[in-house]
Amino acid sequence: MTKYVAALYALCDACGVEVPTNVRNDQNLTIRLAYMCAEKIDELEGGVDTSDATATAADIKTSKTAYAKGHKLIGTFDGVSTADANATAADIKTGKTAYVAGEKVTGEFAGVDSADANATAADIKTGKTAYVNNKKVTGTFAGVDSADATATAADIKASKTAYVNNVKVTGTSTAVETGDATATAADIAAGKTAYVNGQKITGTGTLQPAG
Repeated sequence: MTKYVAALYALCDACGVEVPTNVRNDQNLTIRLAYMCAEKIDELEGGVDTSDATATAADIKTSKTAYAKGHKLIGTFDGVSTADANATAADIKTGKTAYVAGEKVTGEFAGVDSADANATAADIKTGKTAYVNNKKVTGTFAGVDSADATATAADIKASKTAYVNNVKVTGTSTAVETGDATATAADIAAGKTAYVNGQKITGTGTLQPAG
């Protein structure tokens, strides 16, 4: 038995298989070593020495096979090649990550997709800017918000129009401006009324017919 073991170790040395001392002193491990040598011999007879290969199953694409250190490996790696990706951090949303050319990139892009916006320049206040369909638009709308207006049709001169609470109102008032009137109560016949400078005045005058 001793000569066979010696031959086995000699074969291991020839095949480049390192044999630890604890293995040399254990018969069961020696048998296992025999199988390892047999695998090594099969490999050398059919191809190349793979003792210097460093890949593990996790380094080989899933379901693909390869040999490393005399063992056939079945890949478990599900990754993809990112060598053709060209995005930069500025192209990826802030806080999101992606792989580009083998490197993990954290995004710095704070923009938004405005493809669903539908305003036109006429819908945006003059001089103000906004993005619509991912294009910058400068407003041309000169309007105002009339939600705080309180006038009614009776407060607006007849046929004139104005906006109240963002609704166009046509006036019905027949009033006139009395700011230029100069009469006093004494200039108006007693009991009669008139408007002067916006005030209603009751006359006190005793008017004599022209002689």
